[in-house]
Amino acid sequence: MIESNHAHNKNSMTRHKPKKDKQTIFILFDNFSLGGIQQKITLLGRFLDTPEYHHISSYYIFNTKTSFSYKKDVTNKQVHIYYEKKLPLFQRFQQIFYIAQVTALIMKYNPDVIVQFEYQNLPALYWIKKIIFWKKLHIVISQETMISSYCKSLQISTEYPVSFFKKYFAIAEKIIVPTEKIKTDLINVYHQKKNTITIVPNGLCNTTYYHQKSKKFDCIYMGRFAKEKNLPRLITILSQVKKQYNTIQLLLLGEGDELSTIEKAIQKYDLSQNVTIHTSVHDISPYISQSKIFVLTSKIEGLPFALLEAMNQKLPPVVLEYPGVYGCLSHNKNALIAKNNNQMANYIITLLKNNMKREFIASNARKTILSNYNKNCFRLFIDTLLSIH
Repeated sequence: MIESNHAHNKNSMTRHKPKKDKQTIFILFDNFSLGGIQQKITLLGRFLDTPEYHHISSYYIFNTKTSFSYKKDVTNKQVHIYYEKKLPLFQRFQQIFYIAQVTALIMKYNPDVIVQFEYQNLPALYWIKKIIFWKKLHIVISQETMISSYCKSLQISTEYPVSFFKKYFAIAEKIIVPTEKIKTDLINVYHQKKNTITIVPNGLCNTTYYHQKSKKFDCIYMGRFAKEKNLPRLITILSQVKKQYNTIQLLLLGEGDELSTIEKAIQKYDLSQNVTIHTSVHDISPYISQSKIFVLTSKIEGLPFALLEAMNQKLPPVVLEYPGVYGCLSHNKNALIAKNNNQMANYIITLLKNNMKREFIASNARKTILSNYNKNCFRLFIDTLLSIH
């Protein structure tokens, strides 16, 4: 069966069966490793750790164990964490085994709502719903990225055609998305009904500002080193910045499959003295507070938590334009949004040389978080889930 790892007590499957007066939420995703979705799941657990929501038990179910995990950051005693048990000698039957494991947990804990983050595991949930057809399963999909851009960027459109989403999204009573752009994509490209989609922006539970006067890094990127994050392009842009600002210092905080590609780009442009790579950490606030500017060159994003964290700590974002970027950012107000490499390099140089402009955008960035992307977003997310049952 799925391995149980309670946030405080191992092997708690039999000990923590929810009482009838409690409400139960299942959250399903691939892994608990580094990433914005994983961070959202973590913050959701923190938000639920208040007297207002102590009647809610949450069960986090992940397919894969990873070296970096947010598990230690989940201190809520009402959160129970499970990992799929692997069958190394029978990989071809792993999906069937996963379906059996999740089905058993559903039968045991009788969740009020099941939340599937992203779409990759929807076929398994589809068959679970078929298997226990006599039970009314309230399923919600939390779609965090713009699917059409994601599939195009990773060249997986044939693997995930429109028919895939038409079939598997049909099992959900509600789809929650963080931005208007993602909602429009689901309606126009994947023919989802407008009234099934609810926009709930991502937000931060903690909006405390950690001021640090001295800055070690000029720019910082935080997150996965993944292909869609386009980090070799950031290195190319940094090489252009160095021509006018030769002491430029960039911190890349994270990990991922593109590390070797990034290192090759650093060597190509002779930037080994200008770029620091630091592995993932659980508390990013000390690194943010040591930096002046947040940089992002992603091909695709939803409403990234790294961006929200940086804005909260008064780091002006310099961002390469991507679909949906103007959902929370406004050029020359709370960010600088570039259309090409030269423009982004110039924006970075401008902010490094012009302290007044940097402070202006930084202050507006923090105001944006305090006004629109705070803990109330999590309250709305939870209320949307529970309104379905």
